[in-house]
Amino acid sequence: TWVLNGDQARATVEHFLAKDQVRAYARAAGQWAPRFTDDEGARREGLPGMITPGNMSMGLLTTLFSILAPVLGEAGAGIAMSLATACAVIGRTVVGMALPPGLDRRLAGSANFLLQATGCALLAAAPQSGAALLAGVLLFGLGIGNLLSLPPLIAQVEWPAEQVTAVLALLTAVNQGFYAFGPALFGSALEAWGPAAPPFLALALQIAAAAVLLTGRRGLTARAGG
Repeated sequence: TWVLNGDQARATVEHFLAKDQVRAYARAAGQWAPRFTDDEGARREGLPGMITPGNMSMGLLTTLFSILAPVLGEAGAGIAMSLATACAVIGRTVVGMALPPGLDRRLAGSANFLLQATGCALLAAAPQSGAALLAGVLLFGLGIGNLLSLPPLIAQVEWPAEQVTAVLALLTAVNQGFYAFGPALFGSALEAWGPAAPPFLALALQIAAAAVLLTGRRGLTARAGG
């Protein structure tokens, strides 16, 4: 979470969000809690000042609002981010309902990463096009929910029941590490190379993640055949 000081918010790197940007996103996303819109309200909750909503400070989402706002406007960027959240629910629901019971969950996970990679490719290819940015955000959003729901399904299939809890705990720890360093990583890329850099970096990471999942699948197939 980013804590705002004065009129700006400082994260691990020198990357700032104006308070009005945070308010626009919070209101568009339906998050009206005072901690997201008002310094005094945040202090009444024991905070030093306004903070950003949690889903605004996760990985690429940290810098996405800053990429969208110059093109779509602050209100438009807030609405786009809210649509990404709605798409996360839609994508997770569709996969949960349509995923065949016998389908390898690693294939579904790889497809999910590639879907998000397609969205990032649009964001990186046309950072000044409102239509491309909105399409990229929607595609990226469709995969957010499945990032949380598919890994436990993979663990339940591939590990003995007594090991699943430990595997999920390790997975959670790794995810938290990425969430902690993601804002600094993407914020630094935005400052150094411009608005196309963070989605391009996310694109590379997602393709690598899809490859890791498929590589693990080949290893499992080889063991099963042996």
